Amino acid sequence: MILLWLSKGSNDVEQVDDIDNPLPNGEKAFEGFSITLDKVDRHQAGVYQCTASNGVGDPVTVDMQLDVLYAPEISVDRSTVHTGEGSSAQLVCTIHGEPLPQVTWYQDSFPLEGTDRRIIEARGNKYVMNIINVRSSDFGNYSCQAENTIGKSKSHIELTGRPAPAKFRSPTTSRSMDSYNLTWVIESFSHLEEVRLLYRKLQLNDSNPIQGSQWHDVVLHSTPAFGESKTTHVMSYNIRGLEPSSVYEVIIQAKNKYGWNEVSDLYQFRTHSSNEIFEFNEPDMKDLELTAGHASQSRVQFATCLGLLLISLSTYLRYNV
Repeated sequence: MILLWLSKGSNDVEQVDDIDNPLPNGEKAFEGFSITLDKVDRHQAGVYQCTASNGVGDPVTVDMQLDVLYAPEISVDRSTVHTGEGSSAQLVCTIHGEPLPQVTWYQDSFPLEGTDRRIIEARGNKYVMNIINVRSSDFGNYSCQAENTIGKSKSHIELTGRPAPAKFRSPTTSRSMDSYNLTWVIESFSHLEEVRLLYRKLQLNDSNPIQGSQWHDVVLHSTPAFGESKTTHVMSYNIRGLEPSSVYEVIIQAKNKYGWNEVSDLYQFRTHSSNEIFEFNEPDMKDLELTAGHASQSRVQFATCLGLLLISLSTYLRYNV
């Protein structure tokens, strides 16, 4: 009898040696004089162990190393890295390839080398660039290129000082029939100069399950805002004049001195009707007294009531974070 099994994974640092790894077909072991591997890729690489026994004496075992040659494959932890001047940033590419690829970093089309402020290192399959004390000249498009004798590949990362996209924290159901207190968080290393909020009611019917009405455009101009940290801006705005028992969707975009960020994901919420009874877990989030107007109106300023903000934010974080 001859048994064949995969005794351990490939040489990738991410994989852990294991004498009980399954074979590529998912089985723990295979009985026979040979095994055929179809559509071989890097995941099939490793040490295969063959054991022969005829019931006389001890079994004989032989290890066979299978190396799979393939062009580099690259993935990035984050395609956009947000930071600010004076802060630090880390760009990470995860690269697989056999033979071991040669890796080069670029800013735009210029190759980069390590410096005291720009530290380039490899940690197994992870190739990392740490930028210390970021300057405005560091912002831009970066790429990591990997090349071996089979081929080459490149992936891109943007380093920017713009705000990160807004993330919503509000419950999806309002406590009111005609208003909704929208709360969101924006990561920005620089002061937010302007926040644009667009919302609209969704029309639900049989012929067209989701059809949006006209967008309402609200422009908020902020003074330096209170947040959870120097870079975390917690904001709230009470949308009034809504219809009971209706579904709305909202998007947010923010701007600092480096420009506008990416538009947030669509976020949906609903108002309730007078005959609905809810067990609300929503904390008492008061409107932060942000005054706003439609884009066609005159310039509007934030009026942030710090006392109310401290109370409502503390209550909110206790129940929702």
